[in-house]
Amino acid sequence: MPAIGTASASDSSVEEQLQTVASWIALAALLLTAAALLNQRHLRIRESDRGRDAADPAKVGIFYVNPPSYFQVIRGRQTVLPSVPTISSLIRAGDLGLWTSATLDCIEASPGRPGWVPLMESLVCSIALAQQQSPCHELVDLALSPEMRLLLDRSKELLVPNHRLVSRLGFYAGPNPKLINCVRNFDRSERNPKDSRTATLHVHPAIPTAAEHTCTPPVSQISSSSTSMSPLLIEATPLWLLQSHLCVPISSLEILTLAAALGIPLSINDFTQHIHGTGPVNSSLSVNLTASVSSNVATLSIGHAPSSLPRNVNGSGSGYTPTFAKHIAFGCVPFAENGSWIRAVYVTEGVLKGIKEGRSIRDATQGYGGASMGYLWDLPAAREVDAMYHCVDGWGSDGQTGELKTLSGQGMQVETGMLKGKGGKGLVRATWQRAVVGIAFGGLVPQAGRLLVEAVDFTVGGTNLGGCIDELENLMDDLHELDAGDEREKRELFGDLVRDRCRLRDNVSGMDVSKPMRWGTAKAAAIFHRYMTLLESVAARCNLVGGDNTGEEEEREHCERGARVVERIFEESVSLMDRVYVAAVRSHLRGNLVEEAPEWKPSEAEATLLNEDLGRSLAGIRPRLSQNNGQFALRDCAIVVRSVLAAWACQVPTIRWNDEEIIDLELGPLSASEFTPRMRRLAVLADLAQIAGLG
Repeated sequence: MPAIGTASASDSSVEEQLQTVASWIALAALLLTAAALLNQRHLRIRESDRGRDAADPAKVGIFYVNPPSYFQVIRGRQTVLPSVPTISSLIRAGDLGLWTSATLDCIEASPGRPGWVPLMESLVCSIALAQQQSPCHELVDLALSPEMRLLLDRSKELLVPNHRLVSRLGFYAGPNPKLINCVRNFDRSERNPKDSRTATLHVHPAIPTAAEHTCTPPVSQISSSSTSMSPLLIEATPLWLLQSHLCVPISSLEILTLAAALGIPLSINDFTQHIHGTGPVNSSLSVNLTASVSSNVATLSIGHAPSSLPRNVNGSGSGYTPTFAKHIAFGCVPFAENGSWIRAVYVTEGVLKGIKEGRSIRDATQGYGGASMGYLWDLPAAREVDAMYHCVDGWGSDGQTGELKTLSGQGMQVETGMLKGKGGKGLVRATWQRAVVGIAFGGLVPQAGRLLVEAVDFTVGGTNLGGCIDELENLMDDLHELDAGDEREKRELFGDLVRDRCRLRDNVSGMDVSKPMRWGTAKAAAIFHRYMTLLESVAARCNLVGGDNTGEEEEREHCERGARVVERIFEESVSLMDRVYVAAVRSHLRGNLVEEAPEWKPSEAEATLLNEDLGRSLAGIRPRLSQNNGQFALRDCAIVVRSVLAAWACQVPTIRWNDEEIIDLELGPLSASEFTPRMRRLAVLADLAQIAGLG
């Protein structure tokens, strides 16, 4: 009997164990089923998450957001679309000197990424570099929003030594730099107290109002009298999802501003309503005005493709500023600022006539400038535009020509950046020819208003170019050969074209490398960028730079020398342009018999100056360069500036603006009665969608 009881107890224990195992198996199966269901829900929600690309740094770069966790996804949470700086904010950053067209050269083609990513990433990297290099970067940091600080911190991880933006700094560094930054701050101007117009922007209290010019590239300096940084860096906008593509919201004014800043002329096909334009470094904008059914919003795409042609590859110079690009494209020449305003001369038909006759240009408060001036007033900017175009009255006092006058009729004076002793400033007379010289110092843009180009060409005496363009290229070749840097530095200084051309010159003589003609914006931008690099190389070799400097203040003294060189070259160029312009005006008055004009007769010296072959003047500099150990005299620097301006005026692509809204690229302005749909005409603001998505 005991044996039977023991067997029963053993069987019962086995059954209990089996039941326990079965229970655990059932629980495990239940858990696995639940996990599978949860995983399926996770996958289903992730697949339905249209914004999941925003969490992928490979697709959106530094603008990525952290993806929701596994359990957040299970609870139904999807990726929150990130906020990015608005196009207006980035344009204002350029107005404040935080980036130039040289920043656009760093954009690389990125297949599989939206076109706005490499563009905005490059601009944010430039702002981050400016924050690091600027002597007041800790003050600028006070105006940063938390979102912008995060983007700047991420962008700093990209600024490795071989990054294009960082490597460019090496050309401007050291006691003997290869380049000196020639993007010059505008002269300072005070507004007339009787002017009833009020500024809508104010100087931020944390930003110094008189930042000195430095020897480093523009990305390392904050423009003098910088306006409030708060709207620049706080303004952000969430990304849009249009047809499963991440897009940046952009208004019609922002499209027009972006195209002007990038140097992209926009044309429209009236039959397809498709807008397209190709600009420098092969950047292009394409606007599809046919709204999609799902979004009901027009789409705009920007593409980037590095040029395979050496002639379209830029050098390492500073390029042009967005402020100049916007103004010159719409027919204005900016010449001074006072913190909240940019003062400019708007070249109309009447102003052009007055410039050729040497009359004074007077400011006023009433009158309509024209369609292009209206566009410029509305474009996003860090400073408001105060354009002078209303009245052209008599000749200046004491026989002065091209004088700019205030509302009260008095001659306008501006405060220059000329160093006198320890940082002193000087007041000089504001003139049209002084404004023209400023174009060479940050305004060699790839598109300009037609009337403005004609006025500049007249002012610099560009009627007798001769071999000017060819000699500018020859001068680049000479500087390339004089450069003692390694092969990589020599290639990056002026670009592949100059390097390859110098190799060919060893076996071929008498090469005609350039001819005066209107190029497309892509090639024109590359040419003008080389001109800016040439000017900065000439400034670095100006014989004002020199001396032995040691000690802790060596870099500061070096920057002061760089600033002094730029200002001396500028003032010497203004002095030369004064003489050239007076000679051009007197020759024009004598040849056209203008009524009430002073009986000015060009002197023999003026006639010689006006009629001299600019090519021969440049050719005469090259022997002196070798005799002076590779250094330029100050007067030779002024000749280079004049030649660069003349070459720019005869090659820059022009835009025909008029009061009419519709302008044909070949035929000019069209009235409403004669307008017929065309395959290609200039796109104006009325053609652009009020709001679009930049992809």
